[in-house]
Amino acid sequence: MSEHQYYEFIAVDRPLSDEDRATLRKMSSRAQITTGSFVNHYNWSDFRGDPMELMRRWFDLHLYWANWGTRRFVVRIPTRYADHNVLEAFKNNIGLLTISEFDDHLILDIHGDGEQPDYYEDVENIPSSLSQLAPLRQELLSGDLTALYLVWLESVASGAVPDEAEEPLPGIGRLSPAAQTLARFFLVDSELIEAAVHESLAFGPSATELQSAVQSLPRSEINALLVKFASRDPYAEAELRKMILARAASLQGAKTRRTAAQLRAKAEAIRAAHRAEAARKEEQERKRRERKEAEARAIRVAELKEAGEKAWDEVEENINLRNAKGYQWAASLLDDLRALAESEGTLAEFSDRLANVRDEHARKRNFMKQLAARALK
Repeated sequence: MSEHQYYEFIAVDRPLSDEDRATLRKMSSRAQITTGSFVNHYNWSDFRGDPMELMRRWFDLHLYWANWGTRRFVVRIPTRYADHNVLEAFKNNIGLLTISEFDDHLILDIHGDGEQPDYYEDVENIPSSLSQLAPLRQELLSGDLTALYLVWLESVASGAVPDEAEEPLPGIGRLSPAAQTLARFFLVDSELIEAAVHESLAFGPSATELQSAVQSLPRSEINALLVKFASRDPYAEAELRKMILARAASLQGAKTRRTAAQLRAKAEAIRAAHRAEAARKEEQERKRRERKEAEARAIRVAELKEAGEKAWDEVEENINLRNAKGYQWAASLLDDLRALAESEGTLAEFSDRLANVRDEHARKRNFMKQLAARALK
């Protein structure tokens, strides 16, 4: 199997200059380079640059995956918008996450090492482009750390997080499309995600709660943000959302945090419920198929009864075709003739005629296999 690697970088806060693009072109002659992105595929070679160096110098988002299972998602955000206490809680509990600081930025590097060999059997797990994950940066800037919580959940699922460790956030709400993409990309256990969703967070603050949060904000902070909006500050929207959501959360009061063991237990209960529901549906479908088959057989048996001896002639005609389709159809007719005999109490007569058919065509092994599959002895 040939190797395949995918690299994509996006610059959000600052477009690439002509000089920047010229420098990047020296690293790759085939890459698609624009003022806001760098994209390349590699089959038999490798990227000559250092992805983290590109993140430090130019880019705010990076996606990488290889067909042997390695996957990577990197986000760069301004340090002033990071809650360092919360990030440390994640950093200390997630083996997949590395947080580094460079100048006035933090770089969040989520890196899976491809230990799951079946990772790329389902190509739907792979984002078609970095644009599917890009909204996560804005969510992080707004104080929504769901992306990091999902990676923490993957560490919980793998057993890397001890049972007594508390969740770094009091649960999560419903996943955004970008967060759903991230969860699939890193194969986060879906039942564990379901267990982590906190009912009070499922749909976010209500309109009334948001209104109360806005009204409780100091007027000076609102004025400062309005100035940023008027100045086209690219972070003004994220800062406002972060401020409002933080105030709404504080008005709601603190929520009890669960341990890794509690989340695992809840996920297993959800998994058991899913299995039970799947089994129930499968049994329903089995009974439906049986009813449908019984109805169809009743029609076929009635037609065979009306056909009389012609049905046995049709059996012989199909056997004499000497092909798989003919053998299959002849065996199916004999199966229905047995059902007719059972309904009319003439099973002994049917058995005698079947024995004659078997004797006459005993050397047709494929036909014998069709009879055996239907227990026509």
